[in-house]
Amino acid sequence: LYISEILGLGLLITVNCWAPQCSHNSVRESCSFFRFPTDVTLRNSWANLVRRADSISSNNSRLCSCHFKDDLKENSPSIFAWNENKIMHFVSPEKRKRTKTVRCNVKEQCDNTAASDSIINEESDTESADIIVEKNTILEKNVECYFLKKENEDLKKNGDLKKTSIWSSFNFKK
Repeated sequence: LYISEILGLGLLITVNCWAPQCSHNSVRESCSFFRFPTDVTLRNSWANLVRRADSISSNNSRLCSCHFKDDLKENSPSIFAWNENKIMHFVSPEKRKRTKTVRCNVKEQCDNTAASDSIINEESDTESADIIVEKNTILEKNVECYFLKKENEDLKKNGDLKKTSIWSSFNFKK
């Protein structure tokens, strides 16, 4: 990048890297310098990756090849002072695990309200909040059903509950 030699002027024009905390220039360093892309969206993308708030990139802005993986311009800039000690792995994300609905027989597990509270609040093996809410709702209904049946049995034993039919409330005269 010695433009002065091409023009035959004796002047030496140096190119500096636009990345913050990088002092590479075309006179001292043996790395190459890449001009910012002319495409505005790609240029803005590079500028965002560089994280330089004190200046706006232009078509004349350049980054040294040290900021590119394998020194290739096709690999957008990704190596900077703030992440040079980090190991960069580009792996695909893990597949999501399917969750299962857990069913419990509350009738056998509940003896009193305190026991039902512990069952409702037990930890779930699933990570999904929707399934946990559904499980708690089902457990609450099963616990309520259990205690209503128990209360019904107690009332039957005491004779307070009489068997009545729907027709007993009507008076039919013969």
